Parts: sequence; structure tokens; C-alpha cells
Amino acid sequence: KPVGGIAVRAVKRDDATNACVPAFENVTRPVRFWSSYVDPGPTNRPASRAVSVQGQAVGGSDATATVEDLAFGPGGVATIKITYPDAGAMTLNARYDGSSDRGDAGLVMPGSDGFVSLPAGLCVQTASACAAGDASCPTFARAGAPFDLSVQAVGWQVDGDSNLCRGNPDTPNFRL
Repeated sequence: KPVGGIAVRAVKRDDATNACVPAFENVTRPVRFWSSYVDPGPTNRPASRAVSVQGQAVGGSDATATVEDLAFGPGGVATIKITYPDAGAMTLNARYDGSSDRGDAGLVMPGSDGFVSLPAGLCVQTASACAAGDASCPTFARAGAPFDLSVQAVGWQVDGDSNLCRGNPDTPNFRL
């Protein structure tokens, strides 16, 4: 599920107090974003399962980073929305590189933070079903008899979803 209101702070160390203070405020700056896997590892990353920032898929490495213009307001804070349509532990990386036309040539501001994305739930299904769900249904299996059951981790589709087995995307990186 998309998560918004995530703060990105542009800060620097104050020379006099060593406190973190805004590096810039009330300006828009281009920030490069890319993601990396923590668990499961990078070899398991499906190409179609990218982290999105502000609705735009970001690259999976510094070399393939995606630029987003962020509006840094009072206190040097910008907010972003992140979506990751799979399960796993991820790192979102960000980097701002100053330029002479913005008056901050040579400034390099890297940052990163980790997050864990979980499935919305589990779709549990058997090979047969009876829509009535009552005594009019045929015998499914005798008590103690084996039967097939599939369990699939699925992602968020909409709030209030009452049927996780219909329309929800799978989360192939989920594991117990």
C-alpha cells in the first residue's frame, strides 16, 4: 500500500554548534533515488517489482537512479510517497548533487533508510469450493483425509478488501 508523508530532510552540520540545521529551505531540488534489496538478496529482485517514489519507479542501483524534484519547505523538509508492490526488507537511497546554477556546486548530500514491506494477507484456497458454504455442498473431504491447500502471499489492492484471492497481486519475495 502506498505510504505517504515520509520526510526527506536536507540538513547540514552548523559550524558553531555542530547541530543539524537546514541546508536549504523553500526551494525545489532534484534528488536521485534508487533502491536496493536487503532481504531477500538482489538476485531475487523481479524487474517488474520496483520501489516507486511519488508514483515513479526508481532504479535498482546508483547508475540507474531516478530523479525526482522535491519541494523542500520550512526546516529543509520535503515529503514523499513510497510504494513497493512486493515483500521484503529494502533500502531506499537518495542523493542530491549541487550545481553552480543552483549556487551550491560541490555539495553532495547522500542518504538512505531501510523499510520492510509486508503482504496485505494470505490467499488460502482448495481445489474445490462451494459458493453456498452450507450443508447443501457436497462432501469436501472426510475428517483425517489429506487434501490439497494452496497458500499465497498477496499485496494490497484496496482498503476493505474482503477477498484477497481475487485481483490482488502476488508477492513472490515473501517467505516465512
